[in-house]
Amino acid sequence: MSYETEMPEKIDNKAKIQKVIYALKFSYFAYYFSVGCIHNFYPILLKKINFPNSQIGITQAVGLIGGTISPVLIGYLADRTKKSRLILIIITIFTIIFHAIPISTISIKLMVEYSKPTESKAEGSPSSQFLYLLCFFQFCTTFGDQATKALLDGVVHKSVATFASEGVLCDFARLRMFGGIGIGVATFLGGLALQYLKSSLPGGMPEEFCLVFVCIIMGAILIVVLVIYLPDAETQGRVSFLDTFKDVATRVDALICFAIQFTIQFAFNITKQFETLYIQHLGGSKSWIGTATALGYVVDVMMMYLSPTISDAIGGKEMTISYGSMVAMLRTMFYAFADNKYMAITNYVLLGFSSGLIIPTMSSLIKSKSPPSLISSYVSLLTATGKIGAAIASYAGGIISERYSYTMIYVISALTFGSTILLFFILKKYDSYKGNHFLFQLEKKEAKTKNEVHKPFLFEQESA
Repeated sequence: MSYETEMPEKIDNKAKIQKVIYALKFSYFAYYFSVGCIHNFYPILLKKINFPNSQIGITQAVGLIGGTISPVLIGYLADRTKKSRLILIIITIFTIIFHAIPISTISIKLMVEYSKPTESKAEGSPSSQFLYLLCFFQFCTTFGDQATKALLDGVVHKSVATFASEGVLCDFARLRMFGGIGIGVATFLGGLALQYLKSSLPGGMPEEFCLVFVCIIMGAILIVVLVIYLPDAETQGRVSFLDTFKDVATRVDALICFAIQFTIQFAFNITKQFETLYIQHLGGSKSWIGTATALGYVVDVMMMYLSPTISDAIGGKEMTISYGSMVAMLRTMFYAFADNKYMAITNYVLLGFSSGLIIPTMSSLIKSKSPPSLISSYVSLLTATGKIGAAIASYAGGIISERYSYTMIYVISALTFGSTILLFFILKKYDSYKGNHFLFQLEKKEAKTKNEVHKPFLFEQESA
């Protein structure tokens, strides 16, 4: 084939790749916007039905059990069946529906209570049956949410590898940052809307109920984009359920990475579910919560965009995450002793700074250590490991903040981030030893013969 006939074909492929990249950016934006408009205001709605912090922690912990199971199960299913695209679309629909159900249920309960005569209205905490119902809903919600995020990350990692083979360079963090833009915009607009609607809805309807419509509408648009544009990038070879676990269990560096993921998510989540409640405790309104949170996500997006450059500048992904953990440690220690709502701005800015460095870089680090045929399973197991830490943290955070103070959970978070830095020091020492040992060098040469990522269906050429 001559040069003249090859060139238009390459240009056409690159044009298709750009469309897919735009679709992946929008997918991150739309998904995080859809669920993000609910996430940050859900604890406030629970407070309206007199849920104590300990019960909020229980519902979040039960949900995160689902978030632990689902990434492993769905990631394995995707690698096993080679149907990542179809599974992602189905699990996204499931997730959007179950994000709307808990708020709808609580809204109906509040409206029923509002319609009762004053003397017959319920007082105190909700019944244990209602707590169990919300725990079930939270389990399903987080099951779908974490599976969707892990599977979308896995699809994007494999697509980025394929784009590189076509000569189009695209960094994972700079796609993933559009999720931060989505949730930041959703939280900012949501806070303003809730403050505006606070006294204008009839019949005891909570203003948070309006978020259900936003979630469903944006979710429907997302599904259409996934159906039309999502690439079908898959890896070669079949995998068994134990392949990933065996591979991780026999590698010291992988075990250390997953231990780091556990501690990072524990440190983030022991305070995460109570950030908005803490701002209210300090005197902030819902619009203030939305503004402070959105500002944090602006910084989060900036750091996601800069994280590849920072990694190259300061010596790799490990150093980048260590730096982010150090900032997070200083942030939580500083905010533990906050005495006014204005300190929330500093808290969210530093939270965005640290999470923007840590979250996408951690995913890229794990992807770089996984065999090509196990990318989805590795990324999913990373998510599951983090959710184990998050579940324990949410449960502990609820009890500690209720029995002692918010200050205590922030101090614990700071100490946990400090332990993460120590684990990275151990990982760096091990990698240095591994790089100098001749047996590891032999393994590296053999690894080059392993299977590579397939091209997506839209780039495959028809046979003559």
